Amino acid sequence: MPLSTLIVSLLVSTNTGESQTAIRQLKEEVSRIYEQADLTISWVDSSQPQTLTITLLPAIPSIRGCESAFGCSVREVGTTTPTAFVATQAIWNYERPRPLWRGRLLAFVVAHELGHLMGLTHGNEPGLMFRNTGWSPLVRWTLTEKASLAAFITHTTPVKQPDPSIVQARPEAADARASR
Repeated sequence: MPLSTLIVSLLVSTNTGESQTAIRQLKEEVSRIYEQADLTISWVDSSQPQTLTITLLPAIPSIRGCESAFGCSVREVGTTTPTAFVATQAIWNYERPRPLWRGRLLAFVVAHELGHLMGLTHGNEPGLMFRNTGWSPLVRWTLTEKASLAAFITHTTPVKQPDPSIVQARPEAADARASR
């Protein structure tokens, strides 16, 4: 049974060339990844207050610290809606010679950037927040990531019905984090 429901806005640039089927599969895969951490995602297709926003673009906008990245999250507490940008063209170029990864890396990067929007930092062991994309087909949650996610859930308004029995650890805030 899911711990909570998180509302996520998914904005897709018409320039990405992503089909409705690909977007549906992306949402399903990211939802599956988060269900492993007892979190349900409710997807919305427009920017709304108190949501985390993922924007799919052909390339990431010029943001300091996001050079050469597949994705980048901007989380400035109290000033803007937490937003992540994901570069679909760079991901497609990386996946093209790796047929077993096609479609998976985009979902991994979206799930990873969503983790940053919730305050998770890069991990030191293979897991969702691990920086090395070579692990993406084996996405799983580490115990540290689950504890940090639980802390986010207990301190945030876009999430409903937190479980008070979860260990509360305070994750580091991140202004801009890049996935390489």
